[in-house]
Amino acid sequence: MECLGIAFPNDEDRRKHFLGILREKLKDPDFRKIEGFPIGSDEEILELSDPPYYTACPNPFIADFIKHYGKSYDPDKPYSREPFATDVSEGKNAKVYRAHSYHTKVPPKAIVPFIQHFTDSDHIILDAFCGSGMTGLAGQECKRSTLLCDLAPGATFIANYYNAFPKSSEIKSSLDALNKQIRLSCEWLYRVKHSETKYGILNYAILSEVFFCQNCTNEVTYWEIDKTSKCPHCGVGLKKAELQRKITSSGKTEIRPVHIYYFVGKKRYDRPANADDLALIKEIEIKQIPFWYPEDNMLQLPPPWGDYYRAGYHQGYEKVSDFYTKRNLWTIACMWQKISELDLPSFMRFVVTSLLAMRCSIRMPYREGGRSAGAINNLHIPSLIQEYNPVEVLARKGKAFIEAGRETPKGRRPFITTQSSTDLRQIPDNSIDYIFVDPPFGSNIIYSELNFLWEAWFRVFSNQQQEAIVSAYQKKGFLEYGNLMFACFKEMHRTLKPGRWITVEFHNSQNAIWSAIQEALASAGFIVADVRTLDKQQGSYKQVSTAGAVKQDLIISAYKPNGGLEDRFKLEAGTEDGVWDFIRTHLKQLPVFVSKDGQAEVIAERQNYLLFDRMVAFHVQRGVTIVDGNVIMYQ
Repeated sequence: MECLGIAFPNDEDRRKHFLGILREKLKDPDFRKIEGFPIGSDEEILELSDPPYYTACPNPFIADFIKHYGKSYDPDKPYSREPFATDVSEGKNAKVYRAHSYHTKVPPKAIVPFIQHFTDSDHIILDAFCGSGMTGLAGQECKRSTLLCDLAPGATFIANYYNAFPKSSEIKSSLDALNKQIRLSCEWLYRVKHSETKYGILNYAILSEVFFCQNCTNEVTYWEIDKTSKCPHCGVGLKKAELQRKITSSGKTEIRPVHIYYFVGKKRYDRPANADDLALIKEIEIKQIPFWYPEDNMLQLPPPWGDYYRAGYHQGYEKVSDFYTKRNLWTIACMWQKISELDLPSFMRFVVTSLLAMRCSIRMPYREGGRSAGAINNLHIPSLIQEYNPVEVLARKGKAFIEAGRETPKGRRPFITTQSSTDLRQIPDNSIDYIFVDPPFGSNIIYSELNFLWEAWFRVFSNQQQEAIVSAYQKKGFLEYGNLMFACFKEMHRTLKPGRWITVEFHNSQNAIWSAIQEALASAGFIVADVRTLDKQQGSYKQVSTAGAVKQDLIISAYKPNGGLEDRFKLEAGTEDGVWDFIRTHLKQLPVFVSKDGQAEVIAERQNYLLFDRMVAFHVQRGVTIVDGNVIMYQ
């Protein structure tokens, strides 16, 4: 095989070669000063990395990647594109998209039209807030070279293996081996007594928080009062907010199985939880888990748990392990250890992490009829929990990964780096051909806190210092968020070739965040040319559940002015000719005609007031002030 122009006998030799280079690089103190460098030991970073394609730290091979696959900026080579002036609607039902959850994702099929419109086959694409790596999948679909960056090791790990699916036959072989080992070791944790002579296997259990009735002081489960709001013992009306929780010796609200769904052979059954089920739970509780699992105190972890912490229902939840029932923690820890014995250990960690954050944790809310809830972007612990059996979930999810392996595009593998986009020093000036980003949206999601449910298992954590967020715990408001976004867009502007485009996918209903994004883009030197909508068809949890939430995302098309305009501006600034030169140049970047529903659409960016605003912003960002709307002078 060949990688960056070097021939290797096999993939393992490739990895060993580049791991050696990365190991030496980690000894360089200046390397560790790159902003957003993750928190973790050298050995943990190396264990997680797959260089040169993916490093769980700043990727030192990026310049080689750009040199090998990219083309130097040539101002004489013609390049001309209008904004992508079409609204996009693309669903989330592709098997590869659904294989592994993440807090926010843009369907790859929705990104493909932008890549096809703005780039040629020899162009390099940057996604500086890559999340789960969907831009990489879209780039592979279009046979383009893609560079992905994110602050979170949890995100870049997922992005890497989303973009490096093995063959479906290899996935199946490793999954079959893991399933066999886990069933032998852990199936007893989920046995269900069906009759005196028959046992079944749990599919899922409904767990309920336990309270005390304030009238008769008897124990009541939320399951008993959910529909009637009355105490089953004395009949008095109850309000959850007024109930006293039953606290266990560990300081947490007691959670108790109340109803179970199980299989006997292939036949499904369900019944209320009984004494046999409670006896099994008690048996498990007194045993020690024989496998490693993270026991870090979340209030002391880097990053510490802050914005999502609620003193009421999070009482006693101090460790990552507290987010799992004992038997699910036991099973996942067993999976994590057994993975090292398989043929695809790193990819199988990717498979297992798909169970960790939501599906097999106590964050999983019960839905009427057992319907699965989507990813919920907070650390809320519901009063009714759907406790899935991870052994059964792995078997079902495994089929999804096998199918996704057949569907995943097999283009050029992206290069992935773990760092802050405020400091992209490994990327040379004017070397990127197109940027597609889906940036963090203010306080919508605290990524560093959600990601610790993955990162604690990796022992490599996000560095919160450069997290672009509105966060009371991190003491970051709209100003700090705007400043961090400006620093990120400034780096993107530096690395983007003149005359090229950036697409910003944006979702937030707060005007202050929308203003901060626009101001950061303009201050960094980009000029907005068009705003469209992206309909992902299936809404996020907040979009579905919050009244007044924006249902569609915005797509902002902006460009970096070419060198010709900048050079002329130095000579013409302060003159009427300079103003009209900008207007004429800007108009060439705008769509001339857009059809929507069979009719011509008004192109907002061609309206006089917006042309004037863009012209003013262009001058102000270059140290020139406009007075009374017509006199231009240097500050």
